[in-house]
Amino acid sequence: GGGYVGVLSGNTTGSIDNVYTVLNNIGIKCLVNSTATGFYNGFYHSGLSWDLLSFWDGSTVVSNKAAIVVAFYCSDISKFTNLYIQLGSDSSNYYLYSYGVASLQNGWNIKSFRVSSMASVGSPPALTAISYFSMFTYQSVSGLNSFWIMDNFMLMRTNTIDNEAYSMQQSDGDDVVWADDIPRYGYWYMQA
Repeated sequence: GGGYVGVLSGNTTGSIDNVYTVLNNIGIKCLVNSTATGFYNGFYHSGLSWDLLSFWDGSTVVSNKAAIVVAFYCSDISKFTNLYIQLGSDSSNYYLYSYGVASLQNGWNIKSFRVSSMASVGSPPALTAISYFSMFTYQSVSGLNSFWIMDNFMLMRTNTIDNEAYSMQQSDGDDVVWADDIPRYGYWYMQA
């Protein structure tokens, strides 16, 4: 949650928050600042240089053995219908993953999905050349003063063959590369 370029709607106020955090000391807060409906409440970050198939130790992985783990806080999930994650080159060419509101809860949510499970929209770049990241909700009803916060976004290697554990990497939103190996959070793995 360390940085962002801009918000997706004038009905959103973006800010850096240090109250609601799980894995980092800061998050990107997206606050609804109006009674409007039918808009996307979120942020985008461009100018990145992310390789979703490479890890800090120099190793690479195929897309079905790499996963994204994201931690975010929702103040009131009744105020939106879905939460979306876009990874690509811009707002027209990207990979998309979304969570329906029924799979979320008020408060903290920690979710994961395989990189290979993202849908393609437009002409997204190679998974090794991601320069655009966006995360947002769709505000279907009036949600004045409701908010959500993206706290952490991680790349994790998964393993479907054995229980060997691999370390994770993270970006806090303002990194231009996957900068950190984070063994301090322990080791996670996912079985198919």
